[in-house]
Amino acid sequence: MTRKKVVQKKNKLYWSVLFIVEGCTETNYIRTLNAIFRCGYKVINCQGGGARGVLQQAKKIIKNNVDIYSHFVVIFDSDADFNNENLKKEIKGEIIICEPCFENWLLSHFQKPIFKQQKCENSIEILQKHIANYEKNKCNQLEKYISQGNFKIATENYIEIGKIFQKFYSQN
Repeated sequence: MTRKKVVQKKNKLYWSVLFIVEGCTETNYIRTLNAIFRCGYKVINCQGGGARGVLQQAKKIIKNNVDIYSHFVVIFDSDADFNNENLKKEIKGEIIICEPCFENWLLSHFQKPIFKQQKCENSIEILQKHIANYEKNKCNQLEKYISQGNFKIATENYIEIGKIFQKFYSQN
């Protein structure tokens, strides 16, 4: 089987990227970025399961798709009770662990995220000031609120995650 690592169109190289995500919000976010930056990156929703479950599924998905995609990005919320470095090392790709949850990354599109002693509910409450009627795991709510401009703000506000997203989405 041939390896489709990079697609070349009009003297530009395009990566084939597979995002493996924990839930519906992350799926909606990747699809929104794909539309903004005109990318065709694929996203697979693991439909929850926590950090351990997402990493275990990601390992299988990557193994089955290593000949198709050039890059893999795994995104999930941090779980205070899970820290399996061995499983993380087995993932052949980027890992984005959202502290305390993906909503803190979304919050960084509008303001500096808050990290110390924060619970996910706090991030959601603050995020609702920026995204009307925001609900965790609501599948179609980000399109009106995420733009190239506030994506740039997010990469500056949450540098650790921003660097990873900038590899695949840029304003150039």
